[in-house]
Amino acid sequence: MLIMEKAPAKINLSLDTPMRYFDGLPQWNMVMSSIDLADYVAVETHASPKTIKVYTDSGFLPNDQRNLAYQAAHILKTRFHQSDGVTIRIKKTYPSRGRAWWWIIGCSRGIAGLKSSVGIRPLG
Repeated sequence: MLIMEKAPAKINLSLDTPMRYFDGLPQWNMVMSSIDLADYVAVETHASPKTIKVYTDSGFLPNDQRNLAYQAAHILKTRFHQSDGVTIRIKKTYPSRGRAWWWIIGCSRGIAGLKSSVGIRPLG
């Protein structure tokens, strides 16, 4: 099954890390706003068990476990004991100017990948 999600961009207007939790992770306080840019994320299941493949048309986005969409799919597969493989294709629709764009839209791609994975198969 193939599902396509729009991953709208957001920009951080303010970012603060006022404290750290006991496990060492920081608390994030952010003020964000949407902007009129988006990528598209296609998620498809396949029969190869326990595989997650990520393809992008960008030279600077990682295609491995560093990719936020990969991480979202991995968490879902692990948490809900899903055996199907997943292929994630990220199509960029705006010109990128270095790693700064990754920070603006990366989280949104992860969320779009998560939404698509949930839509493919009932979990739980």
